[in-house]
Amino acid sequence: MITFIIGTGTTETLSPRQTAATYRSSALRMVIGDSAARIAERGLANQYRRCFHVSYVTLARIDRILSMSSSRAITLRPPSEEDFDILFQIAADLTTWEERSAASPAPLGRDTFKARLSQADADGSAKSVRFVIDVDGAAVGSVSLFDFDELARHAEVGIALVPEARGNGIGTEALSQIVEFAFVRCNLRRVHLQVIASNLGAIRAYEKAGFVIEGRLRQHAWVRGNYEDIVVMGILRSA
Repeated sequence: MITFIIGTGTTETLSPRQTAATYRSSALRMVIGDSAARIAERGLANQYRRCFHVSYVTLARIDRILSMSSSRAITLRPPSEEDFDILFQIAADLTTWEERSAASPAPLGRDTFKARLSQADADGSAKSVRFVIDVDGAAVGSVSLFDFDELARHAEVGIALVPEARGNGIGTEALSQIVEFAFVRCNLRRVHLQVIASNLGAIRAYEKAGFVIEGRLRQHAWVRGNYEDIVVMGILRSA
């Protein structure tokens, strides 16, 4: 079953089949957005149950914005309390866990995630820089720099997007902006990342942002029942 917030304090719980059927009405199309309904129709609603506890205003707004022309404004900004639902949706998504984390997949509760964010903000010993990816006023993901090497002047970059924001150039633009921030504002010489070899869409996006393949860690990741290579990519400051 999957629960959608239909209005203030009102919820409606539907099975995947009911969700797909009800989506055919214009009312629910406005509530959950095209992308959410497509997920339900593919039978993935149970996997997304925890992830889609997000207000219909947020989902509909994201879906509407991403359907607009390529002239949309993509910016990086500091996280706010209003971004929590979207960030939690991404972090709790078990279907893309291995693409985002080296830790073993496990259900993630809202309180646990909130405590994790609070601890990261309070920990001044480990330097990191985290931005929310904003598209015309709607949060669609996050991008961060971490594992800084202050002597050799390099850091690792990580990016995560909601499903609706993938595959349309938003990730590439966000990466380009975080790389510029790393080189110009943080005075880094190199930015690097790691990606599962089968994640070809991500590799193409990274290459469009200027990253090149530097190496491969063979069978370094356990991904949904199989060992996979990890591709190491990086970009150097030109001057």
